[in-house]
Amino acid sequence: MARTNMMNNPKSLSIQVPGALVTRIDRWRGGQLDVPPRSEAIRRLTEMALDHEAAQAAKETEGR
Repeated sequence: MARTNMMNNPKSLSIQVPGALVTRIDRWRGGQLDVPPRSEAIRRLTEMALDHEAAQAAKETEGR
């Protein structure tokens, strides 16, 4: 993940999510060794999802 580059020019983002999603995020962060703040947890989860999506797309392209 290119975390260092992303934080060179950070942008603020305000979102509203259902309480159930906040609970899931908090549960995930509680399972991390460093128990990141909620904003960092959301960044990590977003990066993981996007990396996973890119890997899946690459696999599909290889299979063609």
